[in-house]
Amino acid sequence: MNWLTLLSTLLGAVVGVGSTLLADRARWGREVQTQALQNRRALYGEFLTALNLAQESLFAVAYGRHPTDLTRDLAARAAFGNHQVYAIRERLVLSGREPVVATADLAFNRLKTFRDVVGSGANPDSPELADAIHAYGTVLRELRHAMRHELGEPRLETDVSN
Repeated sequence: MNWLTLLSTLLGAVVGVGSTLLADRARWGREVQTQALQNRRALYGEFLTALNLAQESLFAVAYGRHPTDLTRDLAARAAFGNHQVYAIRERLVLSGREPVVATADLAFNRLKTFRDVVGSGANPDSPELADAIHAYGTVLRELRHAMRHELGEPRLETDVSN
């Protein structure tokens, strides 16, 4: 028996199996990254949607469209809480990257400030309400930019206001 032939065959098998394992590992890594990116994209969209729904509900309260058995403060708190903003924020804290989480937290807190101004009884055309919604809108734009950057999307030059 020729040992060289046997050794060559064995070495070829090791190289072939090793190459296949490395290729599979690389493909698996790409699939994991792609799935993580898709999950963050969905989560970011869900968070932005929850913020938007809460904001719209707060505007409704500011214009007096809420149950009469609730004080304006309780109606504002209910409007904010009814859209799962807290729960989705917690999921974002677990899965988001630092720049997005930091900006999302700031947007969340600015929307809470808006909620508190609405709950205090500020009129829809009051300077307090205008300041609160402007501060929220500014951070919301920053949040969108941070999310787009992380997702590999180009920065929008268009100002998509609320």
